[in-house]
Amino acid sequence: MRSSFLLILSMLIISTPLLSAHKFKVGGKDGWTVKASGHYEVWASRIKFLVSDTLNFKYNKLVDSLLMVNKQAYDSCNVTNPIRKMHGGDSTFLLDKPGHFYFISGNVKHCVKGEKLSLVVLSHQEHHGPSLSPVPANAPTSGVHDGIALVSSGHHMVAPAPHHDHSGFTRLSGSFVVCVVLALILDSFVF
Repeated sequence: MRSSFLLILSMLIISTPLLSAHKFKVGGKDGWTVKASGHYEVWASRIKFLVSDTLNFKYNKLVDSLLMVNKQAYDSCNVTNPIRKMHGGDSTFLLDKPGHFYFISGNVKHCVKGEKLSLVVLSHQEHHGPSLSPVPANAPTSGVHDGIALVSSGHHMVAPAPHHDHSGFTRLSGSFVVCVVLALILDSFVF
């Protein structure tokens, strides 16, 4: 009986990353449209994207499309050789691996006006890793550097990692609590 509880709990903990996936509607109620330059980057900088999250892009398919591109094409709004092209007006993209992702409008004029998005996706392990990041070697040894308070950590100086929302922590800890409660309920039926 105790072993069944541990087996169920283990299975639920292993599946927690899948339970914690979120679907993000890019652009909110307005969808994927021309916004002020930098609008999408500000939005993306407030979110910790994790592997298995999805992005939903809604747009007018008669005048627009969505392209996944490399960094060079993103920077120059080059629409000629995308990695992936989506043009149905309601496109969902699975963030299936950690790293940088770049999206631009398939309409060059829209891209130039700011309809482009770059974001970083973290693995679940990276998300729960250390919250300190190294400071450049030429940084001062104490005090404040570029508006960031420096803290001594053994052999090198570190700065707190940029603070983003806690949605990643909340979604994982919430999923974990749900898993534990389910395991306890299931265990009560087993014995």
